[in-house]
Order: sequence, then structure tokens, then C-alpha cells
Amino acid sequence: MSSSDILLNAENLVFAYNGHNVVDGVSLSLRAGEFTAVAGPNGSGKSTLLRLLAGLLKPQSGAVSILGRPSENLAGAARAGTMGVLPSEPEIIYRFSVLETVLMGKMLRASWWRDPSAEDMAAAEQALKRVGMLAFAARPLTALSSGERQRVFIAQALCQRPRLLLLDEPTSHLDLRHSLETMRLLKELSREGLAVAAVLHDLNSIAAHCDAALLMRSGRPYACGPADSVLSSENIAEVFGVKAQPGVDGGFSFLLPH
Repeated sequence: MSSSDILLNAENLVFAYNGHNVVDGVSLSLRAGEFTAVAGPNGSGKSTLLRLLAGLLKPQSGAVSILGRPSENLAGAARAGTMGVLPSEPEIIYRFSVLETVLMGKMLRASWWRDPSAEDMAAAEQALKRVGMLAFAARPLTALSSGERQRVFIAQALCQRPRLLLLDEPTSHLDLRHSLETMRLLKELSREGLAVAAVLHDLNSIAAHCDAALLMRSGRPYACGPADSVLSSENIAEVFGVKAQPGVDGGFSFLLPH
């Protein structure tokens, strides 16, 4: 891949809470057509890094560029048309229906608020279909389980038609089947040309679905590159403190050290 494939580039990001660096010297490039995982133990700075990439936090030092432009220069409808962001716990404020919630993703791309068009409705329904939630379109969002709501918010991000998709633990509330379906969907989206990056905990799922991975420890990048190289038994042992035994299918079994 060439440099023209890079949709987002982060250089030497540093971010601190109360004088403590929770992200410390992280550089990362997200490319069109790649599914990138951000992994690491709890408290290693993964979610903070994602918020920095999304422009929700401003780094103390370092810079983020999107499509070759400084991230802070991309705002409003232009940002929504470029980047879809799914936080780990999307806030539910009003009693909107599932379809109305997804349509908000489409409205984010408009420079002013307007009634949804037939094209908007079709895009929202297609996004719901992709995540297996079209049958729930008329239900109130508050009536859904946390896993179902997670899929609705993925559909909302897709409805923006972004080039870049950032997700914080998109499978955290999903059962096994829907977790696998979501990972397969994210891989499909990357194959369609999106740059997809997600904070993920399941190393076997990362090995099965992701092209690239960033492994973090104590806020710093420990390893970054192709997922099959980053997820080595040695790296897993150093970062997570567990013994990883490679399987014949590319996955791992894990053991605590004695």
C-alpha cells in the first residue's frame, strides 16, 4: 500500500490525566482497506487513544491528520462525512425509535437540519439490514438490550457513509453469534475500502479478522504492524502476563503462569 492509502495518521501522541501520561508517544496510520485492532490490558490507554484519533480529546503533544489535513480543521458535516465514531457506551437521551436513531447518522452529514428524504430512509434501512436490526426499526431504542443497541449505533455510523470507522469495544455487549457477525461485518467494510479501527479484547478474534494491530502497555506502543506478527506468543506473554499457545487454526489457547 502507498501513502495515498493513509486516511488517518497520528504522530507521537501524548495525553495526560492529572500529570500522568495515559497515552505516551503513540504513532499509528489507518489505511483504506485495512481493519486495525487496538489491544492491550485494561488501563493501557486504548480508549483514550481512540478518543484522540476521533478528535474528541486534544493531545498535549503530537498531531492527528485526516486525509492529509490537521484533524482540528475538519469539523461538523465534513467530519461526519469522513469519520464514523462509536463509543463504548453510547449515550441514550431521548426515546427515539431505532430507525430515527440511525437516521441521525445521515443528518450529521447535512449542513443544516432537514426532514429525511426517501434516499435517507433507504440508507438507514440498508444500514439496519447490514447489522441484522431492520425488523426492530419501529421499536424504541430504550426497549432494546445493550447488545441490540450496540448494533443500532453501528448502523448509525454506517449511515454516515464514512471513509473511516472508529469503534471502542464494538463487541463488548454482544453474544457469541452477534460478536462474530459484527467482526465479519467490520472486515467486510474494510474490504470495501473503509479504514476500520477498533478497540478489542478478544485476541483470537483479532487474529481471525484483523489485518493490523497496535498492542499497548502502560500507555505506550509495545508492538505495531501486521496482526499475525504483533500477536506473537512472546508479545502476549510480555504484555498480558499469560502464556499463549498457538493453535493450528491461527488462534491461541491461554494459560496463567504457575
